[in-house]
Amino acid sequence: MPSWQVTPESQFIWHSWNNEHLLYNNASGSTHLLGEAEAVLLQSLQKAPQTIPQLEKGLSELFEAVPSEEATKWLQNTLFQFKSLGLATIEN
Repeated sequence: MPSWQVTPESQFIWHSWNNEHLLYNNASGSTHLLGEAEAVLLQSLQKAPQTIPQLEKGLSELFEAVPSEEATKWLQNTLFQFKSLGLATIEN
């Protein structure tokens, strides 16, 4: 099963205010504004590569939420957005 990870050359600098997170990526020179869930997801990928089921389990436990089809779609869409921004990659 494919796993997701932070783009290897990325080095992130984080600044957080309440539930908003500003992320600077040294590798690309880009700055991104992330919500709480997106920040938690990306920080989870910084710890170790993970599959979508692993990420779903960790996020649902952290946010005390029941996994759902809607949550899975959000997760997949967010991961592909991270990929398009150069923040994450997928490994087969």
